[in-house]
Amino acid sequence: MLCLDPGDTTGYAVFAQAELRKAAQFRVQHLADFARLIDWVKPAYIVAENYRVYAHRLKQHTNSTVPTIQYIGAIKLMAELREIPLTLQWAFQAKGFGTDRRLKALDLYQVNKPHANDAIRHAVYWYVFHKDNQKSGLEIPKTLHYNR
Repeated sequence: MLCLDPGDTTGYAVFAQAELRKAAQFRVQHLADFARLIDWVKPAYIVAENYRVYAHRLKQHTNSTVPTIQYIGAIKLMAELREIPLTLQWAFQAKGFGTDRRLKALDLYQVNKPHANDAIRHAVYWYVFHKDNQKSGLEIPKTLHYNR
């Protein structure tokens, strides 16, 4: 699975059977950077952060082309063309559950890589809460189980 935190600096995390294989971040130069990453990882599934312009951010986005939304569009297109299932999640979902404390407890926290950590948060949230996990029979590590 490839998890993405799209933005001018994009974080990504690669997981295999709920095990972190790679986490990093890169400065986006071209939309094709996403195609190269997807083709390099060859994921069976993609999870990416969704983005919305909220009222409290209107001034920040005035006259902006809102690149993050363009990046998400490129990711959606590339996933569709490659027939890779894609799930979009909100930042508040992943950050609310995948806190720094939880990432550290799971030994997933990446020092000085905030965007990579955000991608990892999306993986943690997806593994615990995504409905396809119950249908697929994927075994979720006990450390990721949500204790209410």
